[in-house]
Amino acid sequence: MANKKIVYALLVPLIIAGCNTLKTDNSSISNGAEFQYEKNGNSKDGYNYLNNEEDNFQINFLSTFNDRVHIKIDGDELFDREVITDNMTNNPNVGFTFNVGKYNGKIVNIVIPSKDVNESFFLDDKYRYVYIFYYDEKLIVRYSNKVYNIY
Repeated sequence: MANKKIVYALLVPLIIAGCNTLKTDNSSISNGAEFQYEKNGNSKDGYNYLNNEEDNFQINFLSTFNDRVHIKIDGDELFDREVITDNMTNNPNVGFTFNVGKYNGKIVNIVIPSKDVNESFFLDDKYRYVYIFYYDEKLIVRYSNKVYNIY
């Protein structure tokens, strides 16, 4: 029993220290979403990473979305549809891609009327994937270069 406590005492700090996220409070564009940035790793950790030659951004909606989503960049409506991501539909994530050259450095506006969400965030070619999901009823926008293999 004491050995388990020692193992837990050693593992918990490692898990917390291994978290690669950064919480930012950018009140000029945020209505309360949390923005996270995943550091690039190497292929040994089980993820695939984009190389810098990719010419697309990709926005993915992860787990338990059941909302109509509107996404605009500079007045161009890029996405307007019902997003349902769950195990029942065999569709754990929904996403779309668009050109880096045209949209790098632009502000993305996402509106989810049923959740009273109207958020804006920047696109930066340092992060080609943007994952959007809810956690504890809060909208999370995660910038990453990791390719999540979700089935």
